[in-house]
Amino acid sequence: VQTVSFPQPGEKMAYFDIKAPMTTGIAKVKIIAKSSMEQTSYDVEMDIRNPNPYITNVVSATIQPGASFSQAYLPIGMNGTNSGAIEYSSLPPVNLKKRLNYLIQYPHGCVEQTTSAVFPQLYLDRLINLSAKQKSTSEANIKAGIGKLKGFQNTDGGLSYWPGSGDSDEWGTNYAAHFLVESQNTGYTLPVGMFDGIIRFLKNKASNWVPNSNNFYGGDLSQAYRLYVLALAKRADIAAMNRLRTFEYLSVAAKWRLAAAYKLAGQGEAATSLIQNLPTEVKPYTQLGGTYGSDVRDQAMILETLTLLGRKSSAGELLQPLAAKLGTDEWYSTQTTAYSLLAIAKFCGANTSSTSLQYSSSINGKT
Repeated sequence: VQTVSFPQPGEKMAYFDIKAPMTTGIAKVKIIAKSSMEQTSYDVEMDIRNPNPYITNVVSATIQPGASFSQAYLPIGMNGTNSGAIEYSSLPPVNLKKRLNYLIQYPHGCVEQTTSAVFPQLYLDRLINLSAKQKSTSEANIKAGIGKLKGFQNTDGGLSYWPGSGDSDEWGTNYAAHFLVESQNTGYTLPVGMFDGIIRFLKNKASNWVPNSNNFYGGDLSQAYRLYVLALAKRADIAAMNRLRTFEYLSVAAKWRLAAAYKLAGQGEAATSLIQNLPTEVKPYTQLGGTYGSDVRDQAMILETLTLLGRKSSAGELLQPLAAKLGTDEWYSTQTTAYSLLAIAKFCGANTSSTSLQYSSSINGKT
């Protein structure tokens, strides 16, 4: 309670210390002002939030057929702000709830972020069983992503890194074009002229690409990815593929991607010979420009190629460490996370038996 004196009509400030409750939500403060003859009151709503960052705690276990598993678990965080989820999979745990919450949202940001937000949603039903509402939301997000990507397109057909920012970004265009081709192949409709413009840009870049000091590091992977997207769109440029194949310094990552392009173009023997004795391990790295890549992203691209080539055993061996990395709390970029989930979803789609599970569970005695 405070007393404020007014010798004449006017305004004065009064300050109060308020103790917030130990929970989040909307708190209400009622202010009452009284004078000798008058009284008034006013309700103020205040949003009580926790300023600390989100924390995710993962407990994982491998359960053999016919065996059981129990785990005592104490929730972390403040009451009312925490939640839990149980994830069952015949695949190694990939911390799916956290990764999808990070990606699956209304698309926004640069061309890479916009693409990453919606790309895994094309194949989300291969990873989890979606409710009707989740399917509807996912479809709406994909359509919104396609519409937003149209706003990145320049007159040359390519996509800029930001809408209206000038020159087309080669890797961003490759990545977005990959999503757009796959979305079209799964039944989504692209804006009029968008597909033709992107194909024109990709074919022009593919036919004129030569290694130089500006694109020597990562340039061959960008060219291989471009050729892969063209092959996926049934516009394969075999001549450009053959020229890239003879490049003396062709990187391992580019060879894997080019092999996928050959496979899509119906050149299975060329694909097989290109990856013969190639390693699937990738040394740790993170690239902030160029292809915006990482070792995990590259392993996901290799997994996608192995799945495409029908090499189930090799793909399964690579899936284990890739899923294990996603199963940790380590931060990965949007593209790395999106491409990893995409590659795993494609593996699951090509190996339908891996999604068949029979199990029962109970929490606090409730089944």
